[in-house]
Amino acid sequence: MPGWPAGSSNRFIRLVPGSVQPEVDRTITVLVARQTVLVQLPGGGAVELSLDRESEVALHVQLFEQIKHFIGTNRLPQGHELPSVRTLARHLGVSTVTVGRAIEALRDRGLVETVAGKGVYVVDFARASDGRTGEERLQDFAALVVSQALTVGLDPALVAAAINGLIRSGRRRRDPRRIVVIDEFDSVDVEVDSLRRSLAGEGIDVAGIKLGEIEANAELIDRAGTIIAAPHCYGLVRQRLEHRIGDIVGLTLNLDPEVAADLRALPPDTRVLLVATVPAFIGWMSYAVSSLSLLDQTPEAVSMTNRRALAGSLSGADVVVYGSGCRRDLPGLIPDGVRGVELRHVVDGDSLESLRSRLKALLLAEEDGEPA
Repeated sequence: MPGWPAGSSNRFIRLVPGSVQPEVDRTITVLVARQTVLVQLPGGGAVELSLDRESEVALHVQLFEQIKHFIGTNRLPQGHELPSVRTLARHLGVSTVTVGRAIEALRDRGLVETVAGKGVYVVDFARASDGRTGEERLQDFAALVVSQALTVGLDPALVAAAINGLIRSGRRRRDPRRIVVIDEFDSVDVEVDSLRRSLAGEGIDVAGIKLGEIEANAELIDRAGTIIAAPHCYGLVRQRLEHRIGDIVGLTLNLDPEVAADLRALPPDTRVLLVATVPAFIGWMSYAVSSLSLLDQTPEAVSMTNRRALAGSLSGADVVVYGSGCRRDLPGLIPDGVRGVELRHVVDGDSLESLRSRLKALLLAEEDGEPA
């Protein structure tokens, strides 16, 4: 970043009011500037955490949503240590209670875990909090089943055969031609539409559900041969559907070429308003618009959660660029004479080919009479 001393990428930076040269304070895992915390990542780079004090959304909810988003998109990788509660509270200008509530919500969602004497870490989904791998826990469970079988006089081999039969029966109920897409917002409709167009004529049925509706759609999910998780909630889906981890895939999404061309054609003096579902998504939307257009000014940005600011900003814009998660509620709020542009996405070509390879393998297994 401009003005920062060389070699300070792993240091805490505090901007001194009225000073161009920042002061190097001490070595920790964050960079701080104007109450924005940049959490350093292994191998370089950082993710930005910031709070909108004018938003109607509680500060701890904003922080929770941002960290959840970065974990779901793997920007905060599994096993990565988060800054301490005190560090985040001090540099975001909030109380430790506020940060603690956000961390507690993340812990309740199974996204982070506290390691005594060390700190808070993003959960490594392949390893339990007790340090044992899933395979080690499976061995313990298998030993328990064998012990119980011997206790009641059953042949463990017959028990294993019965379990295997149940697994085969359950798997055969899953249709390799069925795909379920899971996302947190209405953007799931865009992902479903994109997949349906890409797989048209191949006999594949694609349905979409929201993350909060997993339990209500348990039967639909159970019958699907493939479960697709949107990039920003991939980790959450794996947590909620741990028994189907082998069937969960993530797809890379690219900005729709038509939308990209539309943004590139914006005149430099266009007054652009960016609208995201939650504050955490504003950053990447700003990057998308800035990288594709030559505007004279930085676009104004607001989230759907801040309705008061949203109402005041819509009337002053020439173009409103909004995320697909806003497609249900926002268009009706855009004033006459103001153009709306939805940041639609399409499935990346390489991801689509990988999906086709998986579907082909599932269909071949079905033809051979093997469990899907």
